[in-house]
Amino acid sequence: MGIRDWPRKRGFIIVSVLASIIAIFVFTTGIVSIPDMLSRIQGAPENAQGGNGGAETSPSPTGMTPSPSADPSPSESAAPSPPETGTIRRSEEGVTVFHGYGIDLDASEEDSHDWRYGAGTFDHDFRWVVGVVSVEHKIVPSAPDPESCLGTGYSSSIMQSDLPSDTVMCVKTSEGRFGRITFTSRDPAADSITFDVVVWNN
Repeated sequence: MGIRDWPRKRGFIIVSVLASIIAIFVFTTGIVSIPDMLSRIQGAPENAQGGNGGAETSPSPTGMTPSPSADPSPSESAAPSPPETGTIRRSEEGVTVFHGYGIDLDASEEDSHDWRYGAGTFDHDFRWVVGVVSVEHKIVPSAPDPESCLGTGYSSSIMQSDLPSDTVMCVKTSEGRFGRITFTSRDPAADSITFDVVVWNN
């Protein structure tokens, strides 16, 4: 090595010594630790790329989840009032029953327009079988109102021959309603009887 290369060598030595001193100072004082440097080096690509596009993620609040609002319960519809006692539940003029058949006096107009007319059985609270009219009844002198049909004195059957036209009777249905039947005619040829009927609410 020549004399001309000495200044360059000396400068290199000085720079190396200064670099070593600075490195020793940094690591010993903890300004930047080796693990910190490694974590920064490892995290640098993620920070540079931004895993979520560089946008900061806001922490989700805890204990702040709003409780679901309870749906308001639908207002309960008011139950229909029961019919007033003594008001007419159903009435019809000119009901015809042939011998061997019967009707259900409790049948509403909505349930059956023909009073569930059919072959006379115990399901019918008015039936005409073997010449006998079976119905809970009591004969009255004139068209009764609901109050006059209350009480006792009812019979379960009567011979059809004992029911001339214009016979009026209070009747009691199998469900405990009261009513009125007025016999209007009998047709021997057709073997039928015809009457007007009114059934009241109880």
